[in-house]
Amino acid sequence: MALINTQEEAIDKTVKIFDNFYYVTLNIPADQYNLVMAYFKGVCTTETIANNFTAFLFRVAQESGINAIEILESIKGTNNELELNHTMAYYMN
Repeated sequence: MALINTQEEAIDKTVKIFDNFYYVTLNIPADQYNLVMAYFKGVCTTETIANNFTAFLFRVAQESGINAIEILESIKGTNNELELNHTMAYYMN
C-alpha cells in the first residue's frame, strides 16, 4: 500500500510517495503525478486502488527507465478492467 504525501506546490513542485510494500520513497514531479492520479481515479473503483496503481506506475518507471507518461499512454489504450490489470501485470514482471 502506498502513502501519498502531496507537497505544497508553491514551494516544492514534487510529490513524495512512500511505498510500504517495497520500502522505497519516490520523488515525482507534481504535474506528472496529477496526470497519472487523475487517470486512475477515473478508471478505478476506489481511491485506494487509484493510489496504489499510481504508486506502482511510478515505481515501474523508476525501475525500468521508461517515462511514466509513456507507460500511462500504453495503459490508456486498454478497453476494460481486465485489460488494465493485464497491462499492469506486464509491467510488474
